Amino acid sequence: MDQRHRSRGPQVETATYLEWVTTIAGATTLVGALLFYFGWARASATFSYLGIEADVLGLGFQEYLLRSVRSTYSPLLALVVFLLGGLALRRFLVGSPVAFPVGIALITFGSISALFGLFVSQGLVTVDFRWPLVPVAYLVAAILAVYGFGLLLVAWDQAPKSLVGSIVIHHPLVGGVILLLAFWVVSSYAAYRGKAIGEEISAHPDSRPSVVVLSENDLHLRGSGVRTERVEGEGSAFAYCYSGLRFLIRSGDRQFLLPERWKRGRDPVIVLPESQSIRFEYFPSQAVSNCR
Repeated sequence: MDQRHRSRGPQVETATYLEWVTTIAGATTLVGALLFYFGWARASATFSYLGIEADVLGLGFQEYLLRSVRSTYSPLLALVVFLLGGLALRRFLVGSPVAFPVGIALITFGSISALFGLFVSQGLVTVDFRWPLVPVAYLVAAILAVYGFGLLLVAWDQAPKSLVGSIVIHHPLVGGVILLLAFWVVSSYAAYRGKAIGEEISAHPDSRPSVVVLSENDLHLRGSGVRTERVEGEGSAFAYCYSGLRFLIRSGDRQFLLPERWKRGRDPVIVLPESQSIRFEYFPSQAVSNCR
């Protein structure tokens, strides 16, 4: 009997190890997929504002992943600080005579936050604030309501002192709603940041690195500020030089450039393939590039 149990031991340990590996791999895949989506949301908002669809760029997984970092850091940090503050406050509220009125107040503020988000989304209230207020209002409303309801249950001795944790664990639907709202907040913030970056590029295209393009053939580039010159000299491998260009992004073997005085809705975004017949020269944004 003991020998049989001992023979099962390694098998049980192996099965447990495989379960842990599978769980970690699944969580890593999910996190990667979420970061990819947030990066896509930011890039899509940026380049759509500039007149380019994200599918045209053909960016890879790594490019989207890198663009998601700054878009997810701020809202997730704020959410973690908010939750940690709630956990710290719990130590003072549980067992305190003010737990019940604080719970009522949190539920009230949560209801007001939800109504505010509803009014803004329906256009009944106009707010001159570009941050994604609606998903933030709903997320704050959900967290305050759950926390306040947990305080009421503890005050009535109807729940353990773990408060929100107990509610979320025993009612997965509540946790699912909060996670969906958190996803909405982060994705909305990523799109907001992406559009803000597009607006900044549109307002100051000269803040981008300067580019000079040398070509064997006439590329017929056009746009405000683009200058075309013939390259003199028999020893030159390139016959045409284009200045007054600003670097936007590189994707695959293509360069996306802006005219130096680019204006949204008036000037095009120039797309050039990398080849042996074209050479790109880059200069700092402050430098005035020319063909001489």
